[in-house]
Amino acid sequence: MSTNTASATVRRENALKIQLQAASDGEMKYGSAGKPWASVRGFFSQGKDKASGEFLPSIWFTVKAFSPNTEPGAEVVALDAIKKGDKFVAYGHIGLDEWTDKNENVRQSMTLYAYKVERINDDAPAPTELEGEL
Repeated sequence: MSTNTASATVRRENALKIQLQAASDGEMKYGSAGKPWASVRGFFSQGKDKASGEFLPSIWFTVKAFSPNTEPGAEVVALDAIKKGDKFVAYGHIGLDEWTDKNENVRQSMTLYAYKVERINDDAPAPTELEGEL
């Protein structure tokens, strides 16, 4: 007889490391339980279409980080320090936030729930080739 030690509940995890440019300053807030969290809106450019030379649409994310207690964690502090135009790398899992706006339209936003955030040094040399590019 075999014994199954795996949990009966399976939780799917997704993980993402993404480089973004901030479209706004980071902002720290406090939840109703007094726990700090921060967010920033960021994007990455897809560049130009090789055939037409037209710019492709940018991909947008909201990046959020939450502290487990009443002291701001490193990821919350890092997001709060991001300024508009800064480039940064965020590590976390993705989700889709959905809400209804004041005009009763259902809106959606891709959100990265970050567990680590690093500002990129603008003095570092830019890569000459994108990883995974064909």
